[in-house]
Amino acid sequence: MARITAKKSGTTILIDIAGEAAAHHCAKACAFLKTIVDGNWTSSRIDMSKVTDADVSYLQMLLSFRRSMNEKGKTVTFAALPSDHAVTAAAALVGLSGEFAGAEE
Repeated sequence: MARITAKKSGTTILIDIAGEAAAHHCAKACAFLKTIVDGNWTSSRIDMSKVTDADVSYLQMLLSFRRSMNEKGKTVTFAALPSDHAVTAAAALVGLSGEFAGAEE
């Protein structure tokens, strides 16, 4: 099961995702992320270093979150991950490697 925790740091919210980041966890995660989009935070940093397995649906949901934040003038940063990480591997399968490489949008 994917576990999402968040910490506030001024106008930034730090999000940690751990465990299995899979499609069947998207609905709950999406509802949580919507509260961030609609909230007062101007930026978000997502750390997925503790994710043990990831699928493309979950990654697409995170990219949608980033797009929604950007549409409101907010930023999302993904923490850098090693090339052999589960998230990096799943992203590479569908050509999204650069999206989760720790670059700020």
